[in-house]
Amino acid sequence: MSTLSSKFAPSYFNFSDLGYKAGDSIYVNNNSYNIVSISGHEATLDSHGSFQNPSIFTKVLVQPSSSYIDFLSISGQTDVIVNSIHLRNDNISIKGFECSTSAFTVANNLPNVVIEKCISNFDGSFRTHIQPPYTYNANTITSGTFIDCLANGVSFGNGEKCVGTFIRCTGGQYSFGGGGSADGVFIDCVGDTASFGGTNTGLSNYTCTATGYFLRCKSIGSKSFGVTAGSSIGTFVGSIGSKSFGVAAGYSIGTFIECIGSGVFSFMGSQNSASICRGNFYRCQGGLYSFGGNYNGLAGTFDGKATQCISGQGSFGSTVITGKLINCIMEVQDDPIDGTNVTFPNCTGTGKIVNCIDATYAVITK
Repeated sequence: MSTLSSKFAPSYFNFSDLGYKAGDSIYVNNNSYNIVSISGHEATLDSHGSFQNPSIFTKVLVQPSSSYIDFLSISGQTDVIVNSIHLRNDNISIKGFECSTSAFTVANNLPNVVIEKCISNFDGSFRTHIQPPYTYNANTITSGTFIDCLANGVSFGNGEKCVGTFIRCTGGQYSFGGGGSADGVFIDCVGDTASFGGTNTGLSNYTCTATGYFLRCKSIGSKSFGVTAGSSIGTFVGSIGSKSFGVAAGYSIGTFIECIGSGVFSFMGSQNSASICRGNFYRCQGGLYSFGGNYNGLAGTFDGKATQCISGQGSFGSTVITGKLINCIMEVQDDPIDGTNVTFPNCTGTGKIVNCIDATYAVITK
């Protein structure tokens, strides 16, 4: 006989929770075995039998180079329902599981796990759960690869250093390094308010940085992609957020290509503190007082380069510009905040404005 015990089952599954029982068959390392007995996360197997478990539709694979177990849905879809999953060891693949009673948690810094097509409709999923939600600890790390996964709020590395790879994943508010740092690779992901290294508070223990690579990501809320006492210093392509991409007391010094920061104060605009916008922007769109704009007349500086960008009145530095604006447009936008500054401010130092159109439709070069 052969035994799969807890030391070989680092994901801490109870085999009975997965639907297995004595007499079922299990597929391990390309061989089929009958389950003789089950006790917690230990299954004793004989050396005969074939895989027949149509009620659960899963197979368990031991990787050829290790004793770690993969849990995969045979159909490839999310059709295996378990109470919860608490992944504790690295080098594991899990595909097609849904947690029905509590969150899917992942231990600190497991860079080689692959989690695909999994659902956990609970707050605090796909994170270490060492820290309570909405608190930040730079020593906890969410790594690994997540593909086509779905969770609620404070998930995917909330309050942690989120350094993994996330492809077509969806979370709620404060997800993808929300309240912490988003330092990984994010492709076609969707979050809510204060996601992707964003936050909805100015508390000093929130670093709120977005230093990763973001391709076609979207925050359906606001204050995402490194805001409020944080910085937006990664690479952003085709990504969307409201009042996002560096807002207040931080910096926008990344690379932004065809991004949309709707609302007010996106791309390092501010209302109550000095703002400095130092990034490189190509074909991006902001709202009022964006790109270094400042509503209260405090120092607002545009020190980057913007090409073919559009924003509302009061944008591109409220008082001084030391960067480069090329073929940009300042347009009149309706907003509860009154945007009365309808033209570009004067340049100082090496600042240049080339062939730009202000909100009065005047062509500005200076």
